[in-house]
Amino acid sequence: MQFSSDRSRDVGRDLRTKLEVDGGPIVFLGCTNAMPFAYALELRSLGYPVVCVVDSDRNTPLHRPETHFAEISYPYPDWIVEVRLKTTFEIPFRRGHYSRIIHELVGANLGAAPQAFILNGFWVTLAPLLSSSGAAVLGLSHGADLDSWADVESAGTLADALGRSTRFRFLPGPLKSSLVRQAVKRQFAGFAACDQVIYFPKGISESGDRVLEKLERLGVRRVERFDVSPKPVADRRDRTAIVDGRLNLVSTMRFSFQSFPGGNKSFSKGNDVMLRGIAMYARENPQTRVHLVRKGMDLPAAEVLVRDLGLTEHVVWHDEMDVEEMLDLYQDSDICFDQVGESWLGAVGGYALYMGKPLIASVQNLVDSGIWPAEHPVDEARTEEQIAEAISRLSSQPTRERDVEARISFAYEHLSPSKVLRTVFDF
Repeated sequence: MQFSSDRSRDVGRDLRTKLEVDGGPIVFLGCTNAMPFAYALELRSLGYPVVCVVDSDRNTPLHRPETHFAEISYPYPDWIVEVRLKTTFEIPFRRGHYSRIIHELVGANLGAAPQAFILNGFWVTLAPLLSSSGAAVLGLSHGADLDSWADVESAGTLADALGRSTRFRFLPGPLKSSLVRQAVKRQFAGFAACDQVIYFPKGISESGDRVLEKLERLGVRRVERFDVSPKPVADRRDRTAIVDGRLNLVSTMRFSFQSFPGGNKSFSKGNDVMLRGIAMYARENPQTRVHLVRKGMDLPAAEVLVRDLGLTEHVVWHDEMDVEEMLDLYQDSDICFDQVGESWLGAVGGYALYMGKPLIASVQNLVDSGIWPAEHPVDEARTEEQIAEAISRLSSQPTRERDVEARISFAYEHLSPSKVLRTVFDF
């Protein structure tokens, strides 16, 4: 299927979107993991008018802003609007309906024509309709909405993978495949109608890079993001956490180290290597305590590994928790972990750095890709020996406390969403 852009994008001109403080609102549609709110709050702090649409109900708190940002509470202030959906998957098939809803929302509540629409998730499929308003239209990807749901070449594979999900399992095979393929085509067409698409740096996702290459050939500007909002950790700082003489380690990563979608090992968090490294250290240091969270496809294998490594008496298991509980756990820990496998640093590692916490992780891919400088405050580790050595080094309280300010400063310089906003917008 061929797509073309109806917008002229002159080579050499400033491709940033011009914003006016006294102009119409910047409208955010879609809120996967509440990630778009990190940018919305940054824009509001600069004085720009913002409206955000929340499309998840209170039974899915992960996607609601009050779960992540202490300054947002429910009922929402007037700049946050709820649009109730049974599922966002209906948007690609009812684009006219939801486009009208958004235009009515704009006309009734906003008082001025939007300067820009920033689309996330399946709201991206509305881009061809919203672009007719004259406002700038940007795609803000959380990952799968682009590298899975806009990958036209792999639509059949996606349909097969989703066949057992509750969303599709009652549908006949041909209908299921047809719906997925149609949604994928419309998602790609939506991104193709955007002025700019914000996505992860090259190298994180092969399928994402493939989709972006097609979009760039159509004149869409790619903007790379690798950021974590500091808002959830505002006013939280590192504090000495030794309790009862124990060294407290924490990992809130999902367990993903042997089961990978499509065999893609870039999803590996290396949790097994982390556990082996911790076990190596704990054998010589019995006062070690490890906090782990029960989540991820490989949780059963992790539970067996904890037992086999003799870590049972050292491990404190936690059920999945909200962000505030997780940050409490971080603040009461001595050393934090993020991925040590083939994946990339996540929000959990970013939060640790913003708090000034010692962080053991593998971030060499960030250095190799040019996203981070070679000098950084993360204790790099990829093997169990390196992990054990890093824990041993950081078991010293003076060592842990020495780089608190360096970690915080580094996070604000290299992880803040404001960096992306300066790339996307001409303020």
